[in-house]
Amino acid sequence: MITMADVKRDVPTPLYPTFPREEYDARIAQLQKAMSKVGCDILLLTTQENIRYATGYTSWYLSSNFRPVICLVPSKGQPVLVLRILEKYNVEITSWIDKVVCWGSPGRGVDNVVAYDLIKACAMAVTDIHSDSAVIGLEAADGTRCGVHLSFLHELSQAMPKINYIDGSKAIWQARMIKSPFETERIRKASEAVESAIDYAFSKVKPGILENEIARTIAEFMASKGVDRISYLTVITGKNRYATFNAYATDRKVEKGDLILVDISGHYEGYASDLTRVAKVGRATAEEKSLAEAAYSSVIKGIASARPGVPISELNNVVENEVIELGYKDWLIHSSGHSIGLDVVEYPMIHSGEDLPIEQGMVFAIEQGVYRYDKSIGVSSIYTSFRYEDVIAVTANGPVHLSGPGSPLVELCVD
Repeated sequence: MITMADVKRDVPTPLYPTFPREEYDARIAQLQKAMSKVGCDILLLTTQENIRYATGYTSWYLSSNFRPVICLVPSKGQPVLVLRILEKYNVEITSWIDKVVCWGSPGRGVDNVVAYDLIKACAMAVTDIHSDSAVIGLEAADGTRCGVHLSFLHELSQAMPKINYIDGSKAIWQARMIKSPFETERIRKASEAVESAIDYAFSKVKPGILENEIARTIAEFMASKGVDRISYLTVITGKNRYATFNAYATDRKVEKGDLILVDISGHYEGYASDLTRVAKVGRATAEEKSLAEAAYSSVIKGIASARPGVPISELNNVVENEVIELGYKDWLIHSSGHSIGLDVVEYPMIHSGEDLPIEQGMVFAIEQGVYRYDKSIGVSSIYTSFRYEDVIAVTANGPVHLSGPGSPLVELCVD
């Protein structure tokens, strides 16, 4: 085995960098500035979105439940990755990281291993970049999650009894909620790919097509436009399906007169989109057009209000009040969207209790719907479902569409 003194490397330009060096430096600076506000010496990151954000390292390996990857972001200096030895080269060709602490199985004869287990490797890394009494910020609060097994922190605490743990999620979200132009452009490309895929799939709909066929058409078209991951692809048709709300496609046959609601998130180079559109198989009734227009106009007015300095709660109120003023208060059942980035749903959320002011660089998926249901039964009885959603970026001059604006309701002529 080698020592910690041996693990630092000279960092040439990676062969396939996930993002430019200046993007990397800016992200670390943002994280460290936010860390100083919450009072932690090290951020311990375990989820693939946070690790990708902080380092640029990306691999399917990050989704493994049996091979944890740990990123340690110090309050000063550069991050450290702790992972299995076989991923070391993958880090080197995608990331600007200059220190990778590798662990591996004994007896393999692989070099560059500093420890034979994850806990020992992490303890060595923590001590090296700060001390054995560091204050470590964790992915602990709402909107974050832990990508390691539950015994990891217990074992690390036993190995390093002087360590103190605090919630570091505020530092994570303070850094990530402001998107760089690099990030915004990838969200734009993801959104454009999804929107064009929905338009294409709707053009192919005929009575008798299966929901699953619509979903496959959308997925194939998105892939042809560069989408490399799908977080979800929902296709809901027919009266008995509208109440399922966020369900995946089934083998149900689409019938003339059905509504087709699609809510889709595809990713481009890691960054997510989130669009909702509704089509009618045939001609829409006047009532259907009115319901669809209410959902659509509420989002459009909400987008117009998304300007720097405006409280997020006010944006939500603009969206909801439009639905109410159009006479559909009884059919308003959820808040008005969320931020978006590497995760589909990010902080801050758009709801009446969020008074955080909107800032330049925030990116939102703004949505709202009008859902008719039997009040005596509840939302499980939804029988008419209209929802609209677009992604926008906030600039110094106001909001900019990254998707849409589309149509409140697409009529598919099948006569």
